[in-house]
Amino acid sequence: MNRSRLFRNRRWRRVSIVATELLLIGAFIVLASHQFSDVPDTAPYHDPVEWMVNRGITGGCAPGQYCPFSKVNRGQMAIFMNRLGKALTPKILWNGTGTGALDIDTSPVVCQTASITPTFPMQAVITGKVSIKGGGFMIFRMFTVYSTDGGSTWFNTDSGGWSRETLDINGDWATATYIGYRTLNIGTTYKFGIQIERESGGGTADATDHRCNIVVEVLNRNPSTPPLGPTPPNFRDGAPIE
Repeated sequence: MNRSRLFRNRRWRRVSIVATELLLIGAFIVLASHQFSDVPDTAPYHDPVEWMVNRGITGGCAPGQYCPFSKVNRGQMAIFMNRLGKALTPKILWNGTGTGALDIDTSPVVCQTASITPTFPMQAVITGKVSIKGGGFMIFRMFTVYSTDGGSTWFNTDSGGWSRETLDINGDWATATYIGYRTLNIGTTYKFGIQIERESGGGTADATDHRCNIVVEVLNRNPSTPPLGPTPPNFRDGAPIE
């Protein structure tokens, strides 16, 4: 075989190899519908990677790369575990400042909490307790409620639960307690409270005083939520925790 023919054959083989690699890369990228080109949708670790990114546990190894087969050193492991602990630590909202007379015919919402906006799938367990001092016969009920518009509109946390108590002596106290539950959506801002209503046929007496307490435990929720969102700036593995 002459040199010219040998050169052409070698060049053809190189072109074939490059073309094959480009096709493979193209197919690989098509499979990955998020910012990590090396995490195809069909990979068995796709959802776990998504879970960690959504919770800020990992940000990848470089822009657009997760490096699924790279080794993890002990320093990186410590950062991963620290971020995991923060993601799984419950967030607590609390309010116990309620006091004073109430017009329960207006369905007041007392002990309203601060707001929280989930950045990954979460759920809330809401424990509410209210004590009312009545000026006479009264039947009242209480709900744990939530709002997504800053308190303008309120909804029952689990669509139906309530607790009812009766006051029948002037100056007496009655206490109602209820635990509610709510699945929280990413990007929606929530606040919680206790709503009080007069029960049908529950007299006409006013609430001359009240005390309330609400504790909301906001927890991780496991379902994944594709697609993966953008990686936070300066949040690559090994970078300072922000």
